[in-house]
Amino acid sequence: MREKIKITVLGGSGVYTPGLVISLMKSIDKLPEINLVLCGRTEKKLEIVFMTADRIARESEGRLKIERTTSVEGAVEGSDIVINQIRAGGFTARAEDESFAETLGIVEEETIGIVGLANALRTIPVVMRYAELIERISPDAWFLNFTNPASMTIRAVKKKTRLKVFGVCDLPEVLTHAIAESIGEERQSMYFQYAGINHLGWITDVIKSGRSVFSRVIEKSEEFNKLGIADEIVRFTGAVPVPFLKYYYNPDEQIEKAGRKSMTRGDELKNLENELMGAYSDESLRNNTREIKSLLFSRRNPVWYEYCVVPVIISLFGNIHSTHIIMMENNGVVEELDRDDVVEITAYIDENGIKPVKDGVIPVNGRGLLRSVACFERLAVEAVFHPTEENILKALLCHPLVPSLNIAKAALPYLMKQINI
Repeated sequence: MREKIKITVLGGSGVYTPGLVISLMKSIDKLPEINLVLCGRTEKKLEIVFMTADRIARESEGRLKIERTTSVEGAVEGSDIVINQIRAGGFTARAEDESFAETLGIVEEETIGIVGLANALRTIPVVMRYAELIERISPDAWFLNFTNPASMTIRAVKKKTRLKVFGVCDLPEVLTHAIAESIGEERQSMYFQYAGINHLGWITDVIKSGRSVFSRVIEKSEEFNKLGIADEIVRFTGAVPVPFLKYYYNPDEQIEKAGRKSMTRGDELKNLENELMGAYSDESLRNNTREIKSLLFSRRNPVWYEYCVVPVIISLFGNIHSTHIIMMENNGVVEELDRDDVVEITAYIDENGIKPVKDGVIPVNGRGLLRSVACFERLAVEAVFHPTEENILKALLCHPLVPSLNIAKAALPYLMKQINI
């Protein structure tokens, strides 16, 4: 294990960043000393988040030191790993995307179809500027992407740079914990066979002590209804999908649910952001670590740090090496997809890097869906790099949740507005 590492967070002024510090503190004995640099664009917001995070880090007795800066160059120089969690346009842009989707009568989800492409057109160019700068200043740094649309962003970075890029998403890990709870087992005592692409993957086996316990999981399929996974889907596919497949299996139901809400998810998250920033600005509350933790976890538990981000950092730089579900270039691991598609798979991670495990299986009745969405992502990234109406339409017509050419054309003016926003 190294003596020290530098972790840089792009989008470090995000209101959930103190959750990263909390998760690092929980595992501080498994990690080297850490210099954590929070990089944000808005100095006032960054200062408030930094003060909150720094108060939590003081309990590490110097093993976790936090800095803040608005200089990307200074932030990434000498970094061992850069965590990308920027949100181009903030929650305001997300809310606008979702409101536009409602006018078209389509799914309002920031990684899917028309809304996913709007997000990609706005976000990927910003990420690429950062990625190219990191490649120039710290070419050996790991680039851990957490920004949506995640797999499209990773594809773009991989296509245009030589960075060691990969990504994580909390959905598969949330699912593994739910499965473990359903059969009364500890998550860490089991191995999960998983494969797919981001927000479209399946767990097809669960191994404990060298033996499959998946039949017990299938028997408990009704318990996954609370995650939005219909138990009949689990039974007839013989696999447990991540919750986002509800958008593909029952899009009409999801559109109806969104229409009944008084505000978009983006608006909800914007209000929560304002609430948390207000709390962080309260000096008496900010200096009470217990109250900050209670507030953050009661309002929206940033489980992605504890389940995904920190465990991966521990495997790369700490003293526990293990398997993780991550996003990376396929290179033949998922046979149904092209080698340069970005897949979500199990991989073993240690100080030598990332080694994919080729054991995930795509259910027969999911293969066509998987290929069509992967095709959309491929063409969507091309449309980001070459943003013409023709390229945008080519991408949209691959996606199973774009209902028609007419709706795709109706979306064009809005999508073109996202370019260079």
